[in-house]
Amino acid sequence: MLGGSFQSRLRERPEFATFFVFVILLAVIGFVGYYSIAFQLQEVEESMSSHPCVFEHHSKSTGNVYDWDLSQLQNSNEKCTTRHCRDYSLTRGDEVFFFNICRNTMNLPDECIALYKDPSKIPRGIGYQTADGVCYKMGDASRARWSLLDPRRPSRGVKLDYGGGSRCDGKTSRSISFHFECDRTLSVGRPIAVYGDCEFVVRWRTGYACPRKPSTFLPIFFWVLVAVGLYLIAVFYYNVRYRNLPASMESFPHIKEIRLLGAAVIMLVEQVSARIMAFSPQGRDSNGWRNYLRRDAPPT
Repeated sequence: MLGGSFQSRLRERPEFATFFVFVILLAVIGFVGYYSIAFQLQEVEESMSSHPCVFEHHSKSTGNVYDWDLSQLQNSNEKCTTRHCRDYSLTRGDEVFFFNICRNTMNLPDECIALYKDPSKIPRGIGYQTADGVCYKMGDASRARWSLLDPRRPSRGVKLDYGGGSRCDGKTSRSISFHFECDRTLSVGRPIAVYGDCEFVVRWRTGYACPRKPSTFLPIFFWVLVAVGLYLIAVFYYNVRYRNLPASMESFPHIKEIRLLGAAVIMLVEQVSARIMAFSPQGRDSNGWRNYLRRDAPPT
């Protein structure tokens, strides 16, 4: 239990308990929140420096930070589990589209090899539009551009656009835009359909299009505590400076409520301490402790 003199002093000034709990909460939440945010930012920065499949969005309306990591969608030799790794493909009429995510295709389509004869002359790209006797590059992996499907609703998903494809109609170069739609029931999912002629759009439903939104509870709670602390200090300063009240606890606003809260904290701590001591060997005599241990023992 609390020490006698300290306990009596604390009972006389319960507001100290309130302020103590307030400062401890502010420090703990600030510490945890700082390291949580710092870790998340470091994780995103490391991901962005290692591959181009990470997108981060700062919402100006809410202040939240959303991020997406689509690296699990890209095909690579390192991730191959079969002997012949294939790129993604979609068929539309007599056309077949081959593509990859965040990096150039792993393989060159047979139509492209047949058309160019020499594979080294085929321009590498994020995807290819092929048909009987034709092969067109759809975009360049180095020309990626991220955006939201719906700027007002980040939870809907993201767009990943690639430009720099083959000439289409003499004025426009081919490009491909992946529309990743959030579906939390799916993992990687799959591309659904391809639309367009020169500016191609690929629909893709996947769980990786759902943003990883960090929890906002701790930051909000932290700033609420900061606001309350600033309010108490500001009113205390006003009362002492302009109302000529003494620089004592009585000049704090809502001092009665603060003392009631402190008294409740002290009572709770005393009850918890008493329970702990009651169940500890030091809080029982030897016979009482033995009887407590034997209370559920079966009769002999």
